[in-house]
Order: sequence, then structure tokens, then C-alpha cells
Amino acid sequence: MIRKTIQKPHRTIQKPHRNHTEPHRNHTETTQKPQDPMKTGLIDVERDIIEQIKIDPSVSIKEMAQKTGWTEWQIRYHLDKLKTSGVLRRDGSQKSGKWLLQDI
Repeated sequence: MIRKTIQKPHRTIQKPHRNHTEPHRNHTETTQKPQDPMKTGLIDVERDIIEQIKIDPSVSIKEMAQKTGWTEWQIRYHLDKLKTSGVLRRDGSQKSGKWLLQDI
């Protein structure tokens, strides 16, 4: 049995020509430092977490989830983000510790 291969014609896709009215991206735009999360604004989950910590610094993750309506996983994830960005830290143990807000 002889097989024939069918070759499809090659199509080239042309990129649209850059409009000269578009601003030119320079190198400084990509090398800017990340901004402080407190200046750029927090998302709803993070605002709710901070509000709960302001009310009760010894609040647990489970209590935060029950009071805010977010899942425990969401609370843990955003707590880690807030800790790595330096917005808050945990002082003491998991059971008897408390949350400390930085630069608020």
C-alpha cells in the first residue's frame, strides 16, 4: 500500500504594524520596584483579615473564616501573603499568640 502525504499550503500570519501613536515601552517600566501593598490597596479578603485582627489580635484562622465568610484555605493563603509582604506578623504560638499589624 502506498501512502500519499498531502501537504497543505503554508500560511503566514502577519503581525499588525505598530502604530506610531502608541507609547514606546522603555526599560524603566519593567525594572520598577514592587509597590507597598498598603499603598496599592488590598483585596477584599485581606481587608477582612486586617479588620478582624484589629478587632481581636488573638483571633484564630478558623474564627476569621467563620466571621468573614471566606474559607480557611483562603484565610491561610492571604495571611501568608500579608506576612511575606511585611504587613503583619504572628507573635507567640499558634494557640496563645497574637497578630501584629505593621505600618498601618
